[in-house]
Amino acid sequence: MRKLLLASVAALAFSASAHAANVVVTTQVGAANSSTTVQSGFANTAILNQAALFGNSASVTQSGVFNFSSANQSTIFGNNMAGILQLGGLNTSIVTQH
Repeated sequence: MRKLLLASVAALAFSASAHAANVVVTTQVGAANSSTTVQSGFANTAILNQAALFGNSASVTQSGVFNFSSANQSTIFGNNMAGILQLGGLNTSIVTQH
């Protein structure tokens, strides 16, 4: 019985840490926007929307598998800068800049 209990606790700890599934949604509207997102684990999502008069800057770092990131940037007079770093496998990233 003791071995079964220890195995159950170990399995629960492993499954709790392996399934992070964090979701971050950032929306910024202003003169100049900056955002940084860092996620690790399994099936994380980062969605970033920026609209600025003078420019946008975004950084997304994700480690693990099955992560998704989307960066949408638009500016009138400035530049858009987006850096996406995904470490692991089966990750997807979409960047749109206007």
